[in-house]
Amino acid sequence: MKKGINRRNFLKMSALGGATVVVAGCSDPIEKLIPLKLPPYDYVSGVSTHYATTCGECSAACGLVVRTREGRAIKAEGNPRHPVNEGRICLQGQSVLQGLYSPSRAVAPVAGKSEGRLAISWKAGKQQLADKLKELKGKQGGILYLGPPRSGTFPEMLNDWLEGMGGGTSLEFDMTPVNSLKTANRIVFGKDEIPHFALDKAEVLINFGADFLESWLNPIQLTKAYTRMHRYQDGKKGKSWGPVLQAPFGLWQEMGIPILKDTRCYQGLLCHSILA
Repeated sequence: MKKGINRRNFLKMSALGGATVVVAGCSDPIEKLIPLKLPPYDYVSGVSTHYATTCGECSAACGLVVRTREGRAIKAEGNPRHPVNEGRICLQGQSVLQGLYSPSRAVAPVAGKSEGRLAISWKAGKQQLADKLKELKGKQGGILYLGPPRSGTFPEMLNDWLEGMGGGTSLEFDMTPVNSLKTANRIVFGKDEIPHFALDKAEVLINFGADFLESWLNPIQLTKAYTRMHRYQDGKKGKSWGPVLQAPFGLWQEMGIPILKDTRCYQGLLCHSILA
């Protein structure tokens, strides 16, 4: 070829140019993310920060330690110093980050009804809420608050706010209600509260349908207590009597006396007459 470019140099330049194009096409797009606009004074980029908090997935309120990086939660573990769960958490507690970062989670207020619902800005949503509250202020029963059970100072604050707005109704909704348990405890012991079941101090456990190893009250705490009860101590271990096969122990198989579903009431009365 002319002008000093021969066949060998041409092939070298072509191969080098093709490799450059391939590498450029495989590189990640440039992104500019600012995780924290106003970070705390002790913030160090790349170093994890841990926060102790309480799990709100159910009414058990287990203790959590949430690991964060650059202002984002990346891991949730049980708090070993919490008296309820002692460092363990269930599947619901492990999945709290799935709900936090779920693509189905609402990212903005929604206004309208049925098919006409549209996302609006936070500023517009706050203004619509303020206007509606002003309209309902002073009207008896015009405001209804519906939410999960809360502890601490939140219920008192909510009642004071509803009273200041002229009246309203507050309803708590829980997927695992314990109202019947509180009522029974009030009738028997005179206290309108959820009792603590010290299974680890029992020698015989009679169960009439409480799925305490999986979903009843706090299965993490009750499973640990049952494990302590079930282990050998001073040459003996606790015995249990229940209606169903509960993972992972198989309760009713221990004594060979299953409680059939249709006979729970009669066997409960029998136990009451024996103990009385």
